Amino acid sequence: MSTLPSPSNEDCPLRFQIADDLDGSGKHTVYNQPNTNMSTKSVILFCFKAIHIVNSSGKEPWKNNCPNSPFSQRPIFLLAATDNHDNIRQIMKDIINPETDQMRDQGFYFADDKHIFVDVVQSMFDGKMASILSGAGGSSCQLCTATQKELKDRESILLGYPINRNISDAIQLFGELEDIDDFFSLPKNQRFNLTHQPLSTIDILPASPLHSYTCIFRWLNLLVYHLNCNKLTWSPSSKEIKDSMMDMRTIVQGVTSLR
Repeated sequence: MSTLPSPSNEDCPLRFQIADDLDGSGKHTVYNQPNTNMSTKSVILFCFKAIHIVNSSGKEPWKNNCPNSPFSQRPIFLLAATDNHDNIRQIMKDIINPETDQMRDQGFYFADDKHIFVDVVQSMFDGKMASILSGAGGSSCQLCTATQKELKDRESILLGYPINRNISDAIQLFGELEDIDDFFSLPKNQRFNLTHQPLSTIDILPASPLHSYTCIFRWLNLLVYHLNCNKLTWSPSSKEIKDSMMDMRTIVQGVTSLR
């Protein structure tokens, strides 16, 4: 597969959409053994998945019917490192951003010279990685500039929140204010809630259904424990409530095999 100069829409009627995945994971002691050269228990994985191909008529000649299946993921690299800001910045600068920008700008072609545009979506991230990539470590939302007060305001909730954050404007603003002190002296909503320079050149659209489902199941588990203990105080502050919760947790685990 090779890249070509930017094709026109007439030359490139097909658009191929893929989604990136970048995440870190720790406590992998199996990698940190005396007979290896690794000095860390953490790894960083970068992979992608194909979503669909769309033609100029908006129809899908091909679609991935199981995009969230682990069998749909295509790993690109596995790095022995911690997913801190410095490591992610180096990875984005040297590997991901150049490759992604070139693919988006030039597309690619198959053996029969069929040009294809590529849309890259960066959406498969958890909250920590999204904050690192977007630069909005102090943001309540990766899609808008609403403050905590606005997010809790009833009228604002009913009106809805405009999706007014985008990575291009953030990078441009960061570049215009060469003095970092001038940048951070701006009100948070005027600097897109940035706390450091954005590392990605693509809008971060975090949608973590797995994390959401996990939180929901955890909340339901806690609700079951409380109801069965007949303890309606949510925070187990007293030893009696804590002991009752632990007893009920043991019973629930014995019945459901869930921890």
